[in-house]
Amino acid sequence: MLSPRNFINARSPSPYSPNHRQATMTSLTEVIPKVVYTVMEEVKERVTFDAEFDDPTANVILTSDTGVKFRVHGWHIKRKSDLIADMLSTSNSRDGIPAFAEIDVAAPTDVLRHFVRLCYTPFPAPSHFTLREVEILLAICDHLGCIGVKNQVLDLYASNAYKDPVGTFVLAARLDHLPLARACIGAFDEAPNLPFAPLSSVPMEQANVIPGTWWLELIRHRQHHEHLGVYTIRKWDDVAGMFYPGQRVNGMSG
Repeated sequence: MLSPRNFINARSPSPYSPNHRQATMTSLTEVIPKVVYTVMEEVKERVTFDAEFDDPTANVILTSDTGVKFRVHGWHIKRKSDLIADMLSTSNSRDGIPAFAEIDVAAPTDVLRHFVRLCYTPFPAPSHFTLREVEILLAICDHLGCIGVKNQVLDLYASNAYKDPVGTFVLAARLDHLPLARACIGAFDEAPNLPFAPLSSVPMEQANVIPGTWWLELIRHRQHHEHLGVYTIRKWDDVAGMFYPGQRVNGMSG
């Protein structure tokens, strides 16, 4: 019959014995893979890739303000972005693995997705975004150094200027983008008794953004001088076609 001491010794091998070391190693080899697998699964769950731009072979990742990641190909997007082109050219590329870049973009996911589409699609459909979303798109272009895409955004949004013509006119003035400005002018509300009513509500800080030459051009063409003391009010759509601040077109003086 075993004594209590002999019973313990018989059931529990010494920590220095070969049997104990083998048992410990066996338990570790079973536990460690499970721990690593669990951690990787948790990380995978926390990372969200955009469903449209999720190519694992892509070497550039753009992350939205909510953490959604867009996988895009550097060879393509660097043609559009000066910043990404510089990042990829200075990154290390070893063993045939392309350089890698990851950039956090302070923009909502849907706006960032539209930006990536603009980079990939030569002739995208006109944007239905609000003015605020367009301003975010332009900020992305400025951040990434995408001058061509920025001009594309402004050209595309001209068809939607009617949604907020006054606010968009201020944006066009700030960026000196005449085609967008003309689209806005043509969408101004007509009010013959208050010929400049659309612009009378512009806050002073925004009115200061509009150059003096733009104001003069609007006044000159909206209030057409027929003859001494007689003025007629042109339609905004007609004014839009005459809007060339700081220059005269075909000798026209208004």
